[in-house]
Amino acid sequence: MQTFSTTDYGICCYAVAIGARLTRVDRGEKKAVFVLESPEGEQEIADKYWSNSTVRIIDFLNAQRNVKQRLFSTM
Repeated sequence: MQTFSTTDYGICCYAVAIGARLTRVDRGEKKAVFVLESPEGEQEIADKYWSNSTVRIIDFLNAQRNVKQRLFSTM
């Protein structure tokens, strides 16, 4: 498993939707940093995201809900 971080909410949700695990959310004053674990590296996930790789909509919506829940539970 590789660990990586991002401040991009969309990439975070996409990564979770394709199987990455959100390990923690570090909240700053202006931005949150999402720390993820995945068998794929950060570059591979970003490449898939930016190349419009498809993901089931229900998986993406569930990922959005879960990420938001984690983001706002750390306040």
